[in-house]
Amino acid sequence: MKKFLAVFLVGMVIVLGFGTYAKLASMVEAGEKPDISPHHPVEEALADEGGSPESPEPSSEAGTDTPEHNIEDEKSKDTPPKKADNTEGEKTEVISLAELYKEYEDIVFFKGHPDDKRVALTFDDGPDEVACERILAILREHNVPATFFLVGENVVKYPEVVKNIFAEGHVIGSHSWSHHYMDEMSWGSIEREIHDTENAIHGLIGKDVALFRPPYGKLNRAALEFLGQDGYKVINWSSDSLDWKYPKNGNRIVSNTMRDAGDGAIMLFHSLAGPSKITSGIEAALPRIISSLRSQGYEFVTVDQLLSIPAYK
Repeated sequence: MKKFLAVFLVGMVIVLGFGTYAKLASMVEAGEKPDISPHHPVEEALADEGGSPESPEPSSEAGTDTPEHNIEDEKSKDTPPKKADNTEGEKTEVISLAELYKEYEDIVFFKGHPDDKRVALTFDDGPDEVACERILAILREHNVPATFFLVGENVVKYPEVVKNIFAEGHVIGSHSWSHHYMDEMSWGSIEREIHDTENAIHGLIGKDVALFRPPYGKLNRAALEFLGQDGYKVINWSSDSLDWKYPKNGNRIVSNTMRDAGDGAIMLFHSLAGPSKITSGIEAALPRIISSLRSQGYEFVTVDQLLSIPAYK
């Protein structure tokens, strides 16, 4: 065994040099078994620092360039004007829609008085030449007034329907020009959506509408400020029929509506234009809803009557 080691050590002297040989020789004399396995300097260095080649420690500078660190700088350009007492450089507010509407409760409405046995039917997205006319026929048959929130683009397409709605004693309000999300719009876009629709309706009925229903029920502070300054009241709802979701299911429309139909309720329906016209579900549901609420002692009125606010400017 010692002969073998002697031969081996001679070879190692040639490869590793005399210093390494001296170290190995002393280990042999002491009876220790030398470690002759190959070593990897990179792995050894990382091992000394507690890392590994596959997973080095993250840099302390990591993340400083991520979007999250600049999120306030990238806020929407639609941020409404700040109040006068705000300091320059203040960050954009983070506030829920409910909290925002609470600040504007003098112009934003969801229902009438909780002890008022009156309710209001409202219809969004019209006019069109099919659904609106069928809804008007049902309202006429049951002698029920309603409020129609019309989309400006459809007003110019179906002017005669707009005239019919007004002539039959129903109230007309605005539902924007294009039915886009107005909580994502700039002040200029909001102004166009409101005024273009107002002008289109005025040209047909000679009235400037004062009731506005936001598409999807959403507005930003800029829109609320503009509407308030322009003499509008914002009309949302307390009872949702979800007729757009169940256009042919009259039973579902009835149950959805009646679930929240109580004192002062503002009920939401749609008179959609286009290929997904709501007709059969509404035609089946409306007479039943009207009869049920009347049997419970409710009176049907328009939104302006329910809330004691002007319908027109």
